[in-house]
Amino acid sequence: MTGRSGGSGGPIPVLARAEAQRSSPESASWAALTALTRPFADHYQMYGERWRIARYDPFVAGWPLLAPWQPELVSAYLLRPLSDGLAPHRSPALTAVSCLAHPGHALGPVGHLAIMTGLASAAADTRIAAAGVWAQASLDGRLDPQLAADAIITGTSGETFKLSRIADGLRHAAAQPLAAYRVVEAICRCAAALIEGGEPNRHLLLSLAADLAATVGAPGLPAPLTALARRPSRNRAAAAAALLAEAAVGPAPDHPEAVAQSLAALVSRAESGASSTGR
Repeated sequence: MTGRSGGSGGPIPVLARAEAQRSSPESASWAALTALTRPFADHYQMYGERWRIARYDPFVAGWPLLAPWQPELVSAYLLRPLSDGLAPHRSPALTAVSCLAHPGHALGPVGHLAIMTGLASAAADTRIAAAGVWAQASLDGRLDPQLAADAIITGTSGETFKLSRIADGLRHAAAQPLAAYRVVEAICRCAAALIEGGEPNRHLLLSLAADLAATVGAPGLPAPLTALARRPSRNRAAAAAALLAEAAVGPAPDHPEAVAQSLAALVSRAESGASSTGR
């Protein structure tokens, strides 16, 4: 879940609930870690002491040790300091982003929401760090463009993310062909919801996708995006959609390299999974 704070005057909180996977639903430890009967109010109470700690970053840095076998739970906890970064003041968001960088930290729906929260940060250094996580996660096979698209939709519909910041962060993330292609995929998959919702600055994401698609190619465009590209009136979103549609059918010199990196990522992820299970 994600949304605005209920009049606390503090930073906009982004919260998520991690579902149990390998733990028993009746586990007392799992219940203790996830028992938030009133998610916003309870999380705010739990997090309140942060303001009385001079240096909170070391605490955040240690959170991956909380339950390393439950990366989604860790990501859910990291969302709170990442939310601090949405407001323009000092925060532990940069430290929280670094906790997502390890190749052993699997990224599910909550993990992708955490990355996108980092990419939406007010601080440029946090956005750049989140861009580095995106690039690395693309190359090691952890990044799922559909989950990334879902996270963008969740954050914008909850009025917590600014697309201008996300576009800036994703541009930094696109240094490698595969990372760039994953950016195009994610944007194409969330485009319909952004168009339907009339999200401000959606043209920035579409323009970024058009720029990258000219080099690495693009997947099939959703019907709402194609329809927007064909509109006779050329507002900024329609013009960007038209450029993306043109790039999607043009030559893409770096697409073969993106495919090769994707295959290497799949092999690496499969070998990592086999190693972790002792095979």
